Amino acid sequence: MIRSSRWVFVVLALLLGSVVVGSGLLALEAYLAPFPGPDDTRTYDEAFDALEASTVRWQVIYLPLLQLGISVGVGLLIPGRLAWLENFGASLFVLGLVFVHHATVSFKSAWIFVPLYLVLGAVASTLVRRFSE
Repeated sequence: MIRSSRWVFVVLALLLGSVVVGSGLLALEAYLAPFPGPDDTRTYDEAFDALEASTVRWQVIYLPLLQLGISVGVGLLIPGRLAWLENFGASLFVLGLVFVHHATVSFKSAWIFVPLYLVLGAVASTLVRRFSE
């Protein structure tokens, strides 16, 4: 496999892996904290608490770990420079999840967290690559 095709393969594999894992987490959260509907037997407080717990899980566990996994994967699996650019390409799905999740909570936090994930992911990829060489 030539170098450029390996680069594309790894970036696309990381992107596809994040889509599969992220979709699985979305399905898990739809099961753990479904949106209230007309047939829902839970009280308002129970439904609200479940949705609030889901929001905390996304913000504290799922999204940071997905981004960290992609950043470390980019840093370890692709040789050369431009880790920040490769991290951006492999993180498109996670960045989309970050934007959608934080935009539904507050647009103010979306404008903070999307650039934060982008910058911190790029820094993490670059540091992992430099220390692994």
